[in-house]
Amino acid sequence: MAFKRRFTLGAYLSGGAVNGDAWRDPSADIDADLVFERYRDYVALLEKGRFDAIFLFDTVGTLPDPATFERDPGIPRWDTFMLLAALAVTSRHIGLIGTANTTYNEPYNLARRVASLDRLSKGRAGWNVVTGTGGGENFGHDAHVAHADRYVRAEEFVDVVTGLWDSVSPDAIHETARRGSGSIHQDYGLSIIPVHISVLQVR
Repeated sequence: MAFKRRFTLGAYLSGGAVNGDAWRDPSADIDADLVFERYRDYVALLEKGRFDAIFLFDTVGTLPDPATFERDPGIPRWDTFMLLAALAVTSRHIGLIGTANTTYNEPYNLARRVASLDRLSKGRAGWNVVTGTGGGENFGHDAHVAHADRYVRAEEFVDVVTGLWDSVSPDAIHETARRGSGSIHQDYGLSIIPVHISVLQVR
């Protein structure tokens, strides 16, 4: 029996959805950071081509030279998971992978955001874990958090997020409508895991 090879196709898009100097082509779209329909149409084309996933990069870093905006349409970009949530309801099977850093987010909020995308997309959500290349000045810090500190936090951050996801099994919620009373009873099979570690505290 011959072995059949399979490879995975993923598309990387960012900001205006152009890379390098491609924006100089008069036929190129350079406004995908403002017009949702651009991304909707890109993803529809990718699905026709049997791509497995779309991957969105993100950063919260500051720009030392504002003139960079004039030379790089890839810099202005949507909030990653907001855009992916919209794409979840306009696409059918493509995976939706978003970037979110562990330095300037909180585990509970991020776990909820990704889980919501996963529910909207019927299991197509993915999270690209990064510590961030900058951005401390946007979150009340004098500078970017030190490299070693970022990675200590990141390791614990991922443990907490996955722990929150695992605290509710996929089939734990059962709803039964009480006819006549108009109420819905929800039975949550929860496992409450208090988390108190050196960097993060979550319940």
